[in-house]
Amino acid sequence: MSGDFDDDDPYDVLGLSREATEDEVETRVRSLLDKYSDDHDARTAINEAFEEIQRRPSPVEVGGTTVVPLLVSVIPDTISVGEEVTVRVTDHTDEGVPDVILRRVEDGYRIGKTGDDGTETVRFNDRGLFRLVASKIQHPDPDREYKDGEVEVSVRARSSSGEDQDADDSHDALESSSEATEDEVREFVRGLLDEYPDEYAARAAINEAFEEIQKRPSPVEVGDTTVVPLRISVTPDTISVGEQVTVRVTDHADNGISDVELQQVEDGLRIGKTDDDGTETVRFNDTGIYTIVASKTRHRDSDHEYRDGEVKVRVEEN
Repeated sequence: MSGDFDDDDPYDVLGLSREATEDEVETRVRSLLDKYSDDHDARTAINEAFEEIQRRPSPVEVGGTTVVPLLVSVIPDTISVGEEVTVRVTDHTDEGVPDVILRRVEDGYRIGKTGDDGTETVRFNDRGLFRLVASKIQHPDPDREYKDGEVEVSVRARSSSGEDQDADDSHDALESSSEATEDEVREFVRGLLDEYPDEYAARAAINEAFEEIQKRPSPVEVGDTTVVPLRISVTPDTISVGEQVTVRVTDHADNGISDVELQQVEDGLRIGKTDDDGTETVRFNDTGIYTIVASKTRHRDSDHEYRDGEVKVRVEEN
């Protein structure tokens, strides 16, 4: 493969300025894909660079002002009570943005401010799902301003043994294995409801957990192979042109599936690949209703295989 594609920066891979517009990026990608139609490694590098740029928020012209969205990430995004996360705030060029104020959406409490590299370390002492908002009033360029960014952090409780507990897992709520069959779950639920005939809160929690498990696709035995359906969701499922959705791909136990290929059904364009937590961020630049298909060829268990999943996204005019 040509050395042109060995750079780590996606804009350099495509031979573009970091100030390139979305249209310029797309035009360049199509041109390069045509040029290297028979070079698999080159096309892979081009597609990966394009996907990386798509993940980054793009500036938008509003009147005479350029609005620069702040992109917020946390590592890790799931922790236990008392642990810390590193929050990083960047602009569309992936440069860290300093002096960004970080607050909790739930109570407006200020929890920190980014340093010169655009990062801040934050500790969480309560369990729950927290949303952080990043904001900065003044941009160094007077013709530009920042748009707030948000990110979520999941904080788990610890059991008396010191092990992590996922408060949102429906199988844990029923104290049932995530590999339990439908019949086993139903029998277990009936037993629990018999144990709590007069406790409204307990019965409500049991029923809600059972309903959540029923919504999830179950593995199917086909000969000697267990076929595991991929469950795909998008948040939000309706957006405006130029905005992003978060795609999440899970199995029947609600575990995120990594390295799942995402494609637009309409044109077969590869639009991303899920990371370790089973998520990917995708931007849509044209109006319409798009179908995203999620596929993964190989299951870690040789006796299992995945079945493709689909989801729709509606993209409207601004």
